[in-house]
Amino acid sequence: MEETKPAPEAMLRCARAALLLASLRRPRAPTPTQDRRRTSYSPSSAAAAELARLRSEGLLRSAEIAAARREAAAHARVAGSELLLVLAVAPAVLLLLLLGLL
Repeated sequence: MEETKPAPEAMLRCARAALLLASLRRPRAPTPTQDRRRTSYSPSSAAAAELARLRSEGLLRSAEIAAARREAAAHARVAGSELLLVLAVAPAVLLLLLLGLL
């Protein structure tokens, strides 16, 4: 079987998705009054550096990042409400099963 390389646009999509997920996990950028001279290495600083590199190459735009963050927040809200619904309904269903009414 012959292995094929993934298409460049597929690799770019994967890189963008990974960076967007990393940016969602990291805290917001420091305000201008905070000290920015700290140089400690952290995964969020690596993600920020990669994000800056992609922006400088024109591969990633801040509008895309904002849209992805909004979409992820909407999905998180839906998932949270679904989880609360399941947690609210599950005890009643289990009780009905125990009583043999369902």
